Amino acid sequence: RERGAQLLLRNNFTELLSEYLDTSEGEALNSYVGLDCDQRVSWIASKFITDIVFVEKEPERLIMYRDRWDAFVKAQNQASPPAAGSILQSCELWVQRIVLDLIMSSMRESCAVAFGFSLVSLSIFTGSPRLAFMATTTVMMIVGVLASIVTAVMERPFGTIEAVSMIVFVGYCVDFVLHVGQAYHRAEVEVDEDLDANVNCLRCCDNERAAARRTMRVRLALLESGSPVIMAALTTISSSIFLLPCTIIVFQQMGEIVMLATFASLIFAIFFFSCLLSGFGPPPLDPEQK
Repeated sequence: RERGAQLLLRNNFTELLSEYLDTSEGEALNSYVGLDCDQRVSWIASKFITDIVFVEKEPERLIMYRDRWDAFVKAQNQASPPAAGSILQSCELWVQRIVLDLIMSSMRESCAVAFGFSLVSLSIFTGSPRLAFMATTTVMMIVGVLASIVTAVMERPFGTIEAVSMIVFVGYCVDFVLHVGQAYHRAEVEVDEDLDANVNCLRCCDNERAAARRTMRVRLALLESGSPVIMAALTTISSSIFLLPCTIIVFQQMGEIVMLATFASLIFAIFFFSCLLSGFGPPPLDPEQK
């Protein structure tokens, strides 16, 4: 038929359609035809099967396909008669893309709020803004390294599970760093005038006495908190091993991320954060401040 030609319908078309939808063959079409209170057809639905797949690594391709479908629907609505209704298009892939975008934006906002609260809380509890800034910076690096390992080394697309894990592990990764920092903050040492060669191992824009004091305080902090931190990491990793053979992929991925986060937190707390304290750690508090 020519475009725009009218389709001749019988007077009892609505009755015939209703009777057909009530049959066993027409039940499958109930979700494709909508009837109003007067049993008149108010809308019809069409389903198209495409070869578009949801690729999280290339979200711009999915957005491009959605824009093309929007342009096609807009063109059809403009070319339709005034009495005809409007065409609407929906797809599960569009919904998944929007949900993932919302999760990613929420993750960035949540991480920013978590880092801000961590900085303020550590400044209040320790009484040292410098120590709080160093601890928060270390936690930010842990989260960044963890995200890089998951996406680059493991070649896993950064999806919903990874985004939620980043939010949860912001508070989780600060645990080991906080233990070492608090032990350093409580450590008190007295450095003699004659500095020992093993003690005077770091000078960073400061005199030898202050550098030696920082180094000794880091040693005392590691002696006090090193063993508990290492044992806590081992117990967490050991308990997470049982998640790896799970058949549910979500549990398996969570176990892998927990183990990676624990190991990265341990390495940064023992090595990087300790070196940072040795070079730029705050001086001990005065007795009046304590």
